[in-house]
Amino acid sequence: MRTPTRGTRRNATCGRKENYDESDAGKSMTVDTLTSDTPKAAVAARSANGDENAYAELKRRVMARGLLEKQPRFYILNTLFVLSLLAASLAVLVLADALWIQLLNAAFLAFVFTQISFLGHDASHRQIFGSARNNDLIGSIYWHVLLGMSNRWLSTGTAATTLSPTRSTTTRTPT
Repeated sequence: MRTPTRGTRRNATCGRKENYDESDAGKSMTVDTLTSDTPKAAVAARSANGDENAYAELKRRVMARGLLEKQPRFYILNTLFVLSLLAASLAVLVLADALWIQLLNAAFLAFVFTQISFLGHDASHRQIFGSARNNDLIGSIYWHVLLGMSNRWLSTGTAATTLSPTRSTTTRTPT
């Protein structure tokens, strides 16, 4: 008979060290079965099973309703609407001479560019179309043509924060 392994391991979700007891693997613990001498990390690991089960149930229900499916028609209509707002704002920019109208138009234009960046963000995460090629193409139109900037910062910044969400990648401490 093999003796269960005890020790520490890294939590796959947050990277923290947790106590691990192989004999407890797969068990679901309730609050009344925990004793006062149970380490806090072990309590967190055991209660995570309940959270994982709740998440799995929620994900199953969301998937059953089709809420995570791609919605290209929504994005096409949204793009057309935002482009019409951009055209209206550019028309006001060219036709209006009054300073106060131009100031209001500048605020409106900021709103329009923010909407375009939201669309570009979704395209960069490949959430619009089923194919990566189409998402990259529409993302290039949003970022490069309409906003005049590269989407490279999004992909590198997102990867850095995904790998280490609590560590800033832009600031370094002097040594």
